[in-house]
Amino acid sequence: MELQDYLRTQGLESLCNQFKIKVNRHQQFPELVCLKYSQIESPLEEKIVQQCRGIILDEANNWEIISYPYDNFFNYGESQAATLDWKNTRVYEKLDGSLMVLYFYQGEWRVQSTGTPDGIAEVKGFDLTFAELFWKVWHSAGYQLPQETAYCFMFELMTPYNRIDKDRFSGSP
Repeated sequence: MELQDYLRTQGLESLCNQFKIKVNRHQQFPELVCLKYSQIESPLEEKIVQQCRGIILDEANNWEIISYPYDNFFNYGESQAATLDWKNTRVYEKLDGSLMVLYFYQGEWRVQSTGTPDGIAEVKGFDLTFAELFWKVWHSAGYQLPQETAYCFMFELMTPYNRIDKDRFSGSP
C-alpha cells in the first residue's frame, strides 16, 4: 500500500506536512493512529491522500493496518470520478450521516469515526460521543457482534443527534 510505504520511508511528520493529513491517536492505545485528509488543503488526487479516509495504523508495528474502511471516492460528474459501466450499474440514494467503523483490536470490538480511532469526538450540541451514540443504536437495534474478526464493518450512523439533513429525522435513536 502506498501509504504504508510512504510512512515506512518518510515518516508521519512528513506525511502530515506534505499532504495536510490530520492525525488522531487512540486514547487507550496511543500507538494506533487514525489518518484523515483535509477536504480543503489535501491534494485529493493523490492515492496516498485517498487512503487517509479514517484508516487506523499501528505505528509501533511497522504501520500494520488495524482498520481500513475504504479510500476516498469522487462523486459522479467530478473529473476524478470513476468511469461507470451503466449497463451493470445500480444507483441507490446516498443518505448522509456519520460513517462509523466497527473493528477488532486487542481481543475486543471497537468503534471509530473517520476522524477518531476511538469515536471519542462529541456529537455537537449533546453530551454524548459518537462511540456512545453508536453503541446506543447498536444495542437498541438488537445487533450481534460479528464473528469475522479479520474484517472491519462500516455503518452510516443516522440519528436525530448527528443529523446532516435536519428535516429527515424526528424523535430519539
